[in-house]
Amino acid sequence: MGKLLNGISTEDAAFIAKQRLYFVATAPSSNEHHINMSPRSDGFQIVNENVVAICDLSGSAAETAAHLLQNGRITIMFTNMEKGPPKILRLYGFNTQILLPSECDQKLLDGFPSEMTASPGFRAVYYVHIHRVTQSCGYSIPIMKFEKNRTNLYDSLNMRGKEKMPKYHIFKNAFSIDGLPGLAHLYNKETDIRPQLEGGYIFGHYDGETDDDDTDDSDDENENKKTMKKEQDHLTIIKKTNQFHEQLNSSNARTMGLGKPLPFVNTSVLKVEETKEKEKASSSMEKETTNSSSSLIPTSSKSTEINMYNNIFNIPNVLSFSCGLLFCQVINTAMRHRFKN
Repeated sequence: MGKLLNGISTEDAAFIAKQRLYFVATAPSSNEHHINMSPRSDGFQIVNENVVAICDLSGSAAETAAHLLQNGRITIMFTNMEKGPPKILRLYGFNTQILLPSECDQKLLDGFPSEMTASPGFRAVYYVHIHRVTQSCGYSIPIMKFEKNRTNLYDSLNMRGKEKMPKYHIFKNAFSIDGLPGLAHLYNKETDIRPQLEGGYIFGHYDGETDDDDTDDSDDENENKKTMKKEQDHLTIIKKTNQFHEQLNSSNARTMGLGKPLPFVNTSVLKVEETKEKEKASSSMEKETTNSSSSLIPTSSKSTEINMYNNIFNIPNVLSFSCGLLFCQVINTAMRHRFKN
């Protein structure tokens, strides 16, 4: 059974410290935009029982920051994936402040791993006020064995260096996939950053940028160019699928509680219901035909005639009547034979 707490207990703090992986979920305000879930392996600090801080390194997107800038909602989940008692811990909170590296005091920085705060990719710290803590069983979570932490992100950021990070932030971290402003706007308040859709993502551009400004991540960009056509084909398939589901929804008027069409409909159920509707329509047409052909018969005699027809020509009734006659005939023959003897 789940357990509800008002804050992070000492026991939960010890559980958090042992976990090598946790998940951060955020959501934009519009129901047409995309929910985000990010896995993280480090950079979590408990300030007190109702306040935590998350250290953020630069990556190829900035969905978490874009959502927090819009509405502040955030959920953090820890779960035991190694040996030991199963457990899931969820922290529900609201972002109260986003600090750039230059705005963090030393005490806050000391609470994070030094390789994170010293990295050229260290881009922000998120303060989160926790208003709800829940524990659940985690009985279905598999047991896995930890091997090692990956160093790919640190290696990539070190190769890029601090000099190239500002341009990288503008290009990669200016907008979410839905076009919401991201962290780059906090770093570059005086720069007019323009969104541009490329390969299914929205990148940032600005006046005066040179050709090599957005090639710091050359491997990623080459990969984006190679997969752009594939992504466009995928978007076309999604569009056609959505149109198909819209047709199903409109023809069957299936709606959710908010009165909006369901995005996906079980087509097998629709076929069964369609068959039932056809049978109902056919049955009603037959009744209308019968009523129209016998419209000259008075109502009382009409119902009597129908009942007689049903009683006489109903197959079970006919069989029962025939069996009864046969039984009577057998009894009658037996009685005659007995009287003769």
